[in-house]
Amino acid sequence: MMTNKNAHNIIIVAIVALVVTMFSCAENDIKQVNKITKIDTSPSQLAITLKVNYTENGKLVYTMQSPEMRKFDQPEQKTEFPKGFMAVFYDSLQHQKGNARANYALSHDATGIIELKGNVIIVNQEAKIRIETEKMFWDRNRKMVYGDVAVRVVTPEKIVNAGGFNASEDLSRYNIIHPAGTFYVKEF
Repeated sequence: MMTNKNAHNIIIVAIVALVVTMFSCAENDIKQVNKITKIDTSPSQLAITLKVNYTENGKLVYTMQSPEMRKFDQPEQKTEFPKGFMAVFYDSLQHQKGNARANYALSHDATGIIELKGNVIIVNQEAKIRIETEKMFWDRNRKMVYGDVAVRVVTPEKIVNAGGFNASEDLSRYNIIHPAGTFYVKEF
């Protein structure tokens, strides 16, 4: 038969053993759990000196070149061009109709939005328009480009500096946001 004193001693030993066990492996367990459950953030694909020719129905639509491309699957699907890219767009007769470049690009593959940074220039040679900025977004699904930082729009008739813009992806239609500069108006 167990006495109160024996039961009391067994409970104390059990508590001490539990506390010692918790403190002795808590640090290792957390490190192990973090190591095991850590999401792999390294690229699933890597390309050096990349050149892509994109065609539709056998006709060249655009070519894109980049010194480096990294494709990631986790934590989100995205494609990064850390050293920039250059793209050339073609019309149905395979004549160059425009181009785009940036020092850095990040494509969020799930949303179709591409973030362009650093010396971003987009040109439509047919419409004779060039947009220059340090940051813009290209929404491939809505077929538009836009930005909310300083931008310069250059056409044969004028150069407009502004605080932002939005445009169709081929630059055939555009809106200037917060234009700045001197504007000359003919007298009424």
